[in-house]
Amino acid sequence: MNQDKNELFIASRRSHLAIAQADYVSKRLSLLNKTYQFSIVTADTLGDLVQSKPLYQFEESTVWTKELEKLMADGKCSMAVHSLKDLPTKLPDGFMIGAILERLDPTDALVVKKGLNYKCLEDLPEKSIVGTSSIRRIAQLRRHFPKLLFQDIRGNITTRIKKLDDPTSLYVCLILASSGLLRLGLKDRIVKRFESSILMHAVGQGAIGVEVKSDDIVAQDLVKPLNHMQTFLSCLAERSLMSTLQGGCSVPIGVETRFNGNLLRIESIIVSLDGMQSVTSNMSMEVLKEEDAIKLGTLLANDLIKRGALEILKNIKEYGV
Repeated sequence: MNQDKNELFIASRRSHLAIAQADYVSKRLSLLNKTYQFSIVTADTLGDLVQSKPLYQFEESTVWTKELEKLMADGKCSMAVHSLKDLPTKLPDGFMIGAILERLDPTDALVVKKGLNYKCLEDLPEKSIVGTSSIRRIAQLRRHFPKLLFQDIRGNITTRIKKLDDPTSLYVCLILASSGLLRLGLKDRIVKRFESSILMHAVGQGAIGVEVKSDDIVAQDLVKPLNHMQTFLSCLAERSLMSTLQGGCSVPIGVETRFNGNLLRIESIIVSLDGMQSVTSNMSMEVLKEEDAIKLGTLLANDLIKRGALEILKNIKEYGV
C-alpha cells in the first residue's frame, strides 16, 4: 500500500454497517482536520468469515477485531473503527481506545417479516421463531416469553433481514440493535424498541469506538475531538462492569446507563440461558473522570457477585458458551 504522508487509513470490517460507521468517522475527521486525507481499508474478520457457527461458540474475544488490529500493527492503518460492543474489554498490548463517539439509541428493536402485522412479541403465536445471534437477548426474552422459540441467525444486518423476509424462511421476526438499523437508514423496519424492563442492551451498544495504537500520538490527537465525554464515561463504566465479571462479548450481561447532571446511574442484569435465574442490581455515583466510571462499574459488578452472578456465569461457561 502506497501511503502519501498526508493520507491516513482507517481500518474497517466489510459489512455495510461497519463501512457506514467508518465513513462517518472519516467525514468527521475531515471536517476537523484539513492536513490529512482519510481513506478506508476493509478486511474480513474471523466473525465475518465463519458464518456456520453461533457467535457464542467462538472462544476468541477478538472475533471482530484481530484482523483490523493487524492492519494497524503492520503500519497500514492509523486507526480502526468498531461497534464498541464488539471491542473486547481488554485490548492487546500496544492498543487503546482513542475516542468513543456520541451514542445513538442503545436499545434493541423488533423487526417483523414483511407482510405480517405483529406489533410486539406478546402478539406472536406460541412457538413462533424469533431470530437473533445474541444469547443476551435470548436469555432475557425467555424470562418474559417462554413460549416463543429463539433461533440463531448469522450475517450482517441486511443479510439477516433478507433471510427474515424470504417467504420460505421460518423466522417471524428478528431482534436487532436499533442503532445499526438507524445508521443504515432502516428506521422504517423498526416495529418496536424494547424497554429496559424487558431487555437491557449490551455493553457499549449504540456507540462507535475508534481504536488507535498506544504509541501513535498523531492518531490519538486526531481522534480525541471526536470523543463524547458522557458516552465515554457511561461506556467505561459498562466495560468495567463486564471486565470485573470476566464476561466476553457473548455472555448475557444486560446494562443500562443514564446521566442526570454528573450523577451516573448504571443498572445490570445477568440471566441464565433458560431465562429461569437472574440477578439484577443498580448503583449511582457522581462520575467526573475515568477513574470514577471504572470504580462505579467495579462496585456494581461486586454487588452482582454478592447476589450470585458468578454462579450463573459459571453455569453458562460449563454449558459451552
